[in-house]
Formats: sequence, structure tokens, C-alpha cells
Amino acid sequence: MFDSCGGFETLAIQFTPSITFTSDGTSTYFIMIEGIGNQSGDFNLEVTCEVAFPDNNECVDATPLVCREAVTGDTSQATNSGGNSSPDVWYSFTGLEGITQEVTASLCGSSFDTVLRVFDACDGNEITLNDDSCGAQSELTFTSDGTSTYLILVEGSGSNAGEFTLELSCSPDDPINYDNCLDAVDINCGDTFVGETITATDSNTSFGGDVFFSFTGEGVMQEITVSLCNDITDFDTELLILDECGGNIIAENDDFCGDQSQLTFTSDGTSRYIIMVDGGFFASGNFSLSISCSPGDPGSNDNCEDAAPVGCGNNVILGDTSIGTDTGGNAAPDLWYSFTGNGNDQDVTLSLCDGGTDFDSVIKVFDECGGTEIAVNDDACGLQSELTFTSEGTSTYLIMIEGSGSSAGAFSLAVSSIACPVPCENPILEINQDAGDACLAFLFQADVIQSYQPVEAISSGAGFQFLSAPTAGTNLTLTLYDALPSDGGVALTSGTAVADGTAVWLDVSWTVASVVPGDTYFIGLTGTAGQCVSGSTSDLYPGGNFFVGGNPSPDADLIFRTYSCKALDAIANDDCSDAIPVDCGVTVTGSTLDATDSGGNAAPDLWYSFTGNGNDQDVTLSLCDGGTDFDSVIRVFDECGGTEIAANDDACGLQSELTFTSEGASTYLIMIEGSGSSAGAFSLAVSCVVLGDSCDDSSLEINQDFGDACIANISQGAITQSYQPFEAESSGAGFQFTNPPTAGTNLTLTLYDALPSNAGVALASGTAVADGTAVWLDVFWPITDVVLGDTYFIGVTGSANQCLNGVLSDVYSGGKAFVGGNTFPNFDFTFRTYSCNSTGGVVNDDCTDAIAVDCGETVTGNTTDATDSRGEPSGDVFYSFTGTGIQEEVTLSLCDGGTDYDSILYVFDDSCGSLNEIAFNDDFCGTRSEVTFISDGTTTYTIMVEGFESNTGDFSMSVSCGNLGIDDIDFSQFNYYPNPVNETINFSSQVNIDSITIYNILGQQVVAQSVNAISGQLNVSNLRTGIYFMKVSVGSKSKTYKVIKR
Repeated sequence: MFDSCGGFETLAIQFTPSITFTSDGTSTYFIMIEGIGNQSGDFNLEVTCEVAFPDNNECVDATPLVCREAVTGDTSQATNSGGNSSPDVWYSFTGLEGITQEVTASLCGSSFDTVLRVFDACDGNEITLNDDSCGAQSELTFTSDGTSTYLILVEGSGSNAGEFTLELSCSPDDPINYDNCLDAVDINCGDTFVGETITATDSNTSFGGDVFFSFTGEGVMQEITVSLCNDITDFDTELLILDECGGNIIAENDDFCGDQSQLTFTSDGTSRYIIMVDGGFFASGNFSLSISCSPGDPGSNDNCEDAAPVGCGNNVILGDTSIGTDTGGNAAPDLWYSFTGNGNDQDVTLSLCDGGTDFDSVIKVFDECGGTEIAVNDDACGLQSELTFTSEGTSTYLIMIEGSGSSAGAFSLAVSSIACPVPCENPILEINQDAGDACLAFLFQADVIQSYQPVEAISSGAGFQFLSAPTAGTNLTLTLYDALPSDGGVALTSGTAVADGTAVWLDVSWTVASVVPGDTYFIGLTGTAGQCVSGSTSDLYPGGNFFVGGNPSPDADLIFRTYSCKALDAIANDDCSDAIPVDCGVTVTGSTLDATDSGGNAAPDLWYSFTGNGNDQDVTLSLCDGGTDFDSVIRVFDECGGTEIAANDDACGLQSELTFTSEGASTYLIMIEGSGSSAGAFSLAVSCVVLGDSCDDSSLEINQDFGDACIANISQGAITQSYQPFEAESSGAGFQFTNPPTAGTNLTLTLYDALPSNAGVALASGTAVADGTAVWLDVFWPITDVVLGDTYFIGVTGSANQCLNGVLSDVYSGGKAFVGGNTFPNFDFTFRTYSCNSTGGVVNDDCTDAIAVDCGETVTGNTTDATDSRGEPSGDVFYSFTGTGIQEEVTLSLCDGGTDYDSILYVFDDSCGSLNEIAFNDDFCGTRSEVTFISDGTTTYTIMVEGFESNTGDFSMSVSCGNLGIDDIDFSQFNYYPNPVNETINFSSQVNIDSITIYNILGQQVVAQSVNAISGQLNVSNLRTGIYFMKVSVGSKSKTYKVIKR
């Protein structure tokens, strides 16, 4: 059996009287009949055909489904088993014992006019059916009693047939049973799994729930793409691929498609891989996980010119030549690597003898691509290879891994016995952060990093402590970076230590690297050591931070130590002339133990300098954060050898703190020394407050008084709220707590021009002390100039010990909440800001002061000096309209040319309390607005004029009235509430309502309900958050209303 003449690709062959093959329905196939050997003779050929029906063509063969499962199918090749005159297929659903669930089956988005039916048994009773729930497609909901099996029939309307996607969702959802790696759900090529992490626990350190899946290859090497990029996934996700539970990370991804994740890894065809679906910082939600597979592609190092570099050290490289091509040597596929010397003569050993190579291998070494072969080995250890060559220290050598003959397969290449330079003959302990016993991270987690600030100019190594001794033979690799690797940090040096099975500390020595004392460097941790790395969660080392998965933990540090290769008697800032500059908001660490004495007490000292930023500032220098271990003294001078302008000995126990005033331009010299002859390690924190005039009469500017959810505690660190001022002089802010903070605790607020983590400059700061009774704490600072509409950031610190309130939806669109350095775009704290620009001249700035307007009137005004009451983060003003005793159509317009900014109009049908919105318009005429509503003749309506986003300016609003048309009269008494709505819309009318239909902003029908009554309810709980349009039909007439779904 062949697929064509000429090529003769064999599809089937059989030495028996019959042969069976599958036809795709359109192709032409060629059948050759011949005799065995040289035999020939007469024959009779009979061809019979059978249609390949779907596996679930009959009810008794129904495919079982579970909650959150999505399957695809095609009814075209099925038979008709009842219902309509169309082919159909069957599925089944069995609930969880003891759990009653509402089960929704949906074909929305399928390619033909569908029908869904649910039966209690094969040939049993029909429980429910649906034809056109979403356009021509079907969706229905039935109740599962938790024990029965329900049969689901998918067919077409009339005689229609085609491809479909069937999704099952349940309320409540099935309990998660794949929360533990050991219970990972098997998933295969082409599968899609719909699930959630909301009820899952956290087995990582992202603080979000995670779940596990397992994938085993199909016997051949493949590229496996794992994706969460779809409309179902609704949270910030992370994907990790592990080689086993608790094993090494093979691949990971955080934000491939917005906040969602996708990655591709290579399956060797036989191994089992663990897939972890995790959330970003505290994130969890619903997801749809899809698996797609494609043949393995040659590696990026398939050609000599693209050779992958290997370096000095005990490196092990895993690969597979079966995905490569043959570029020379034997008739076998090959891969390429390169080695460049480090300046010293070295004997370099390349080995495939560690047991990780599964084919008859060969190693070859060349002096260049297409150059001379300088070393080769075929069978040093059985069928595997090993060789040693000499590097003269500067050249680059090319390494080919290939097979003997045409062999190919997986390999493990060890680059070992390399004569690396001795890192340092006499390493000296530099920083010893030996405090804390919490489990902070495992090496299999992504991007485990500790930052630190070196004291010495030459780094020679570092060490980390584990909770228990790592298993003998496992290893720890440390790499020193000049910045976070995720921010493009460059690896300066690296080294590896092998565990002996007894010690909890693993110290790594590396080739010495030059560093700048006081600058921040980053130590990355990788390796096979399987124990947890110890640490502290109370910021015992303020000179650095702990990172995992790219997320900083400002209050956490790993237990670590660093080594220097420079004698401590050559400390960089030992003399005043070599003072290290410091700035507002930084903390520096150091040690005076090996410094010299340059004056003051008979104690060694170190020097720092501070230069103003152009503003008068109170500068506070503090050794009181717990990082100073000796009786200390701080002194401040106007120049080296100059006048001492401030000094302190014992502000906090034996440690010191002082405040001096910088006039904004001068450089001040700071001496850190000991009382008497004391010396030791210290931690110096620098903080600043800009001086200025205080505001005598602060006015409330923004009042974001929504939400009572607990968002964060101050102790979590890096608490920030961004906002956009609409007054030019900021004078303070306030935050609300869930409960009154304890009397005597405090709240410090600092105004920045950018996020502090993005080098934001502190513009102003202030502190308020709690009285123990108020949930609000307001902080006032010197008057600070700000730019209207620009984004500023309020940093929150202090000792107030209650949770900060907030809202978990984006009520205040002009800003965001930040916790621990992470952005929460849809969260806002409950906060308010104050300005020193009085807005008392705006008469109708408040709803209660609304100015009355009448039909035919035109009013002018300005929102620049108004405050923000609601809606957009811009100033707004209020008017009121009361009807003339008859129903009429009222039009409010900003389109007469007198409005000079992007405007918005709102109309509310009640008093200033709840403000129920009945009409709204944003851009009716360009960026100006016009809105029409129906007055019942007696109600007083409230009108709000504001700007889009933070826009303000002059406006001209005209009011015109007209008689109702016949259509308007039918709908004049139609009412619906609430709007915005969470779950149910209540509606009523004086006339009979035929039907109500809801459309999304794309015009797609999402809800349809036949009413035939004057009142009722509409369930919209399944709709996603957003704007929808509700069409109400009465007889031959209809009218559309805007609905906001929360």
C-alpha cells in the first residue's frame, strides 16, 4: 500500500490474504499485488469499507468528563441515536459522593448549530436540553446529586454536524486532588486541563497556591510547549518544569503573554517531567493548561560556529545528539562546544564516562572551526569516551560530541580536572551574617540570590548555611554578579563546593574579583544540594536582600558569609580624604576592627560623606537598627580637619544617632568610631526630611475612602500607594487601618517622585502617633510642589501594628498599591491626600452644594480647583435638575465649544448618599460629552461634571428638554437595580416586558431571558467584570441600557 506512484512511501504491507488501512476520506491510495519470490498467478481482489465512527458514538461508550475539563470533537462521522435528525456523540458525568453541584455544559464557540441534551441513563429520561444559549450554540446547567451518572448528548440542530468544544464547569468546584507533587495529574500531548489554584496550598515561596502535573514523552525526542496563555487563565502565573518532585528546575517562565506563562522544553522521549502551575506573589486563580508537542529541533550548538561555551570548573553539560545534524567526522549527528583558557596553562579533561551517556560516543577537539584536530577519543570507558588536552591559556578550542559510526543519543559531558588559578592564598572573613534558623529557599527554586555590600575591594568567596548537612557528593555553585541577573547583571566570578555530608556550611572559593566597597553585589545560588538554605525574616542584615524567583524579600536574608583577599588594614574609607559617599534612604555596613584612629576617641574609625540635593534637609544618621555590635560614636564635620557640627554617643543604648541640617549644597564628613577604644561591625542608616513651610489650612484633596479588606501590614515592607495630585501644593496624606493602632505606635509617610526601588527621591516626609482610638492616621509634611496629573508615590513605614485597609478592585484608577516591591494593579489602599491650595472658591465642589439648573439654561464653570469625589481621578462639580411636573426628555450637552478638556457627564436619580447612576457619557462629540435621560417630572436628579482620567478645565453645559415620544413612554417607568451589579439585576415596569437580552462590548449575546411579566430578576453572576448593554423588548419596540458588572 503506497501513498503515491514514484515515491512509494510504504503505508502498509502484509504477507497474508488481506490488508487493512485507514483512509482520510480524500486521498488516493495505490495497491500493489505481487507474489512471494518469483511466484505469479490469478487473483481476486475484494475491497470493503467501514466508516471509522468516533469512540463515543454510542451512549454505552460515553466518554467520562470531570469538572473544569474541556474536550474537542466532531459529530460529522457519528451516527444518529435519537433526538434531531443529526449525528451525535456521548459523554458522561459522575459527581463526587456527598457533594451536590451545579454542572454547566457549554458548546459556546463551536463551529455549527448545536443542541445539548442530558439524560439520567442510556435510553432514560431527558433531564434538560438547550438549543441556542449563545448564538447558534448551546449551553445548559443541571444539578448533580453527587452519586448519579448523567449522560450528555452533543448533536446538531436539524441535520447539522461539525467540530465542537465542550467545556464542563461546576459550582462548587471539585476539591483539588493534585495539590501535592506526589499526586500530579498525568497530562499528554494535545491535552487541555482547566483548573484553579485558589484552594491550593503553597509549596514554593511565592505565597500563591500551586498544583502539579506530570508528562512522560512518546518515545522520541520532542519539543514540549506548556501554555497558560488563554482567556480562562485570570491571574499572574508562573510555570516550572522539574525533573522529579523536589528535583532540579529544567525550565521556568513568569510573564510570556502579559501576566500569564508559556515555556518550551525538550523531552527525551522516556523521562517523566513534573509541571508546576504557580502564582506570582500571593496570586491565585483559574487557569487552562495546554500541552502541544513537536519534533525535537537541532540545538543552537548544532554547528561549529554556534558552539556553546564551557568554562573553568567542574561543569557537567547534558545534551542529545539525536536532534543534531552531521557536520563532519563520522556519519553521525553531532553537537559543538568551545573552551577558552583563563591565561594559565591548563590540562583540560573532557569525559563522557559518568554514566549519563547512552550511545557509542566519540569526542574530538579542534583548534578552530574547519581547523586541525588536536585530540580524539572513541572508547576510553566501554563505549564512551574521555580525553585530556593542554590549553595554553588564551586560545579557544572547539569540542565535537558525536557517535561512533552513525550512533546518536543522550550524553553527559563533564569538564573536569581543570587547573584553575588558586582563588586566594589567604581568604579573610569579611561579612558573617550568622543569625536566623528559618527555612528560606531550596536550590531547585528559580533565581535564589542574596545581595550584599562588600567592605573590601577584592572578593574571594562566600558561604551559605543549610538547615541540615547536604548529602555527601551534592554541590553548591555560587556566582557573583554586579546586578540582578534578571536586570542584565554580569557574572564576575564563580565557584563550586562539594558537600561532605557532615557540615551545614558550604564555603565556595572563586577566582578573585575586584569590587567597590559599599556598592551592592548579588550572589546567585545553584547546584544539587537538596537541603533548605537557612535564613532570617527580620532583616538582620540591612545591607542586602534575599531574592527568589525574581521577587525581593526586603526583610529576609539568607545565613551567609563572604571572604576577602585584601588585608583589612587597607580599608578603602579609613581616611577622611577617601570618605565613601552616602545618600538619603541608604544603609551601609562596615567594620572598624582593622581601621586606624584618625582623631576623636582613641578608637579606630571610618569615614563617609553626604552632599545635599539642593533643598534644606534634616539628615538623620542612625546606628540603632541592631546591626552595630559595639559602643559607637557618630561625628559630623564641615570638612576634613574642619569644625565638628554634630556628635552623639549613646542615643539608643550604647549605639548612636543624630540629626543635622544640610543647607542643600555643602558636603559633610561623617566619622564612625567607638566610645573609648571600642571597635566592631556597624550598620549606618541615612534618612532625610525636606524642610519647608507647613500649611496653615490643609484641604482634603483625594478621599479614596472605599474598601475594608486587609491589604497589608507595615512589617511586610516596601508598602507604597501611588496617586495623581490635582493640586499644586501637597501638604500631607492619611491611611486607614482595620482597627485602631495601639496608642504610641506611629505611622511615617514619605512622598516620592518615583518608586523608591526605582531610585525615587524623597520629596517630603512626616510622622503621626496613634492615640489608640482612631482607625485613620493623618500625616502632614512641609508644603511640597507637585505637578498636576503626574504620578507620585507615598511610602508607608512605622510601628503601627494593625492591618492597612484597602479595596481589591480598581476603584481608584489614578494609582496602585505596592507591597514588598510587587505591584498590585487592581488593589488600592484606603487613603486620602491633603493640599495647601484651598478649593473653597468652587461653590458646587460637593454634591450637597449642587447648583440647580432648568430647561433652556446654559451654565459655565471650571473643575481645575475642584476636588475628586468619585469616578475618574479628576476634579468634579455638581448640579441638580428637578422636573416640571410632566415626564420629559432632558439633554445635557458640553458640545457647544465652551469646554476645553476631555470631559465626562454623569446623572444620578437620588440624593448625595448612594448616587445611583442612571445615565453616563464620555465622548459624544470628540472628547466632549452629551447625555440624555428621562425625567419623571418630580424627582430631583444630580448631575456631575468631571474629566477623563486627571483632565480638568473650563466647561459650558446646556440643558434642553423635550416631550417624550411614544417609544419613550413605554419605557419611562422601566426601572432596574443595582447598577453596578454583582449577581442579580432586579427590574420592573408599568407595561409587560417581553424579553431581556445582554450583549458584551463586542456585540456578542451573553444572556437571553424571556420575561412576559412586568417585573422579575436577571442572573448575571456568570458574566466577567466589565461593561455590558441590556436590551429590553416591549412589543415591537426595544431600548438599550448600560450595565456595569462587578
